[in-house]
Amino acid sequence: MRFGGGGPGRAQDPGMARFRFGHLGTTTEHLGEGLAMFGIGPATRIYLAVGPTDMRKGFEGLYGMVRDKLQLEPLSGHLFIFCNKERNRIKVLFWDGSGLWVCAKRLEKGRFSWPRAENQQGGVRVRHEELTLLLGGIEVGKTRRKNWYRKEVIS
Repeated sequence: MRFGGGGPGRAQDPGMARFRFGHLGTTTEHLGEGLAMFGIGPATRIYLAVGPTDMRKGFEGLYGMVRDKLQLEPLSGHLFIFCNKERNRIKVLFWDGSGLWVCAKRLEKGRFSWPRAENQQGGVRVRHEELTLLLGGIEVGKTRRKNWYRKEVIS
């Protein structure tokens, strides 16, 4: 038996091709789903840290900011989002039950519309739709929210 070869006489496993090459379609199939890979449900809250954050911070630095500056529990399963001074980079801190995720995004052009520090202390809670608008480049402060019924999930 040869390893790594696809020579004659080798049994072809149709599942193996999907395993080895299944990642090729993943990017295009899931483009636009945003943060769906985290499994965000209606009980997941999203917090933006107001003001600039040093983007050199990693797991421990962002964990400490959530605990000390936002005064929230980093292991709650909620999303905590940070932005740099130039507002062209963001980092997301998320606990999935078995470990912390830190994800980053850098804009090639443009800036995120981010809440200013003088308005509020600590963090701002946003809805899932508002996060989608923010990540899509739409200024959330200039949009108008409809007064729809929404049941708050207490966690």
